[in-house]
Amino acid sequence: MEHARSRLARETQRTRVETVLVCPLLAKQASRLLELLESGRRPGVRGQLESELGRFCDDLGRDPGAYRESIGHQFVPDSLSTAEALRRIDAYRWIERVAHHSWRIEHHLAQLRHALPTRLIAEPPEPD
Repeated sequence: MEHARSRLARETQRTRVETVLVCPLLAKQASRLLELLESGRRPGVRGQLESELGRFCDDLGRDPGAYRESIGHQFVPDSLSTAEALRRIDAYRWIERVAHHSWRIEHHLAQLRHALPTRLIAEPPEPD
C-alpha cells in the first residue's frame, strides 16, 4: 500500500512539472526558484539566500487570487479546458509550497550556522 501511495505521489509531481513546462508564467516562476536555489550553492551567497527566498515567497503570495484570475481570463472553452485550468492552479500552488519549504529549510540552516558556526554547517559539502 505504501509503495502505491509513493508511486501516486511521484505521478502527481510529474503532472505538475509537465504543466509548469507548458505554461509560460509557471515556467518563469519555476525558473526563478531554480535560479535562487542554485545560487545558494555558490560560496559567499548562502547568507542572502534566506532573504531572497523570503521575497520570492512574498511575491508569490502577495495576491493569491491573481494567478487564478489570470487563468479565469484565459478560460475559453475552446482554448483552455477546465481540467487544464485546474492543473495550472495546482501547479502554481505546488511552486508556492516548494518555495516556502525551501525558505524554511534555509531559515533553519541559517539558525544552525549562527548557533553552531562549524565549517561543515557554514560550507556544506557538495551533494553526490
